[in-house]
Amino acid sequence: MSTDKGLEKDTLANIREQQEFVINSVSYQDLAVMNQTCHQLPADEDEFEYASVEKQASSIVAPPRVKQALVSFECRLNQIVDLGHEPMSGHLVLGDVVAIHVRDDAVTDFKIDSEKLDAIGRMAGNDYSLTRQKVQLNR
Repeated sequence: MSTDKGLEKDTLANIREQQEFVINSVSYQDLAVMNQTCHQLPADEDEFEYASVEKQASSIVAPPRVKQALVSFECRLNQIVDLGHEPMSGHLVLGDVVAIHVRDDAVTDFKIDSEKLDAIGRMAGNDYSLTRQKVQLNR
């Protein structure tokens, strides 16, 4: 969570300061919006407002969650592992999940439906990963 100039990103600085954070699962339909939240903004500019993302109050931690997220994890900071001191070396943020929110429309037969979730992930740079290709193995 470092910038290409070696400065700490606001996300990491906020986690260090607040000791809490929320992980929101993002669906493919929200890819463009997710990409907007990755833009470098001044520290005093709200990413939610910048990307027109609606906030929802969390139930235990102070940071808000993304209202449209199908799944959100409220977390308390456990540990930050520095992966080096050079620019772009990054950090591993470990948190204890204290609450999980799952929208009703993401559930089928009492399980999170991966087809409905259609999760994406941010990788490095401009790259994102999709979870659409699946393999099933019988146990």
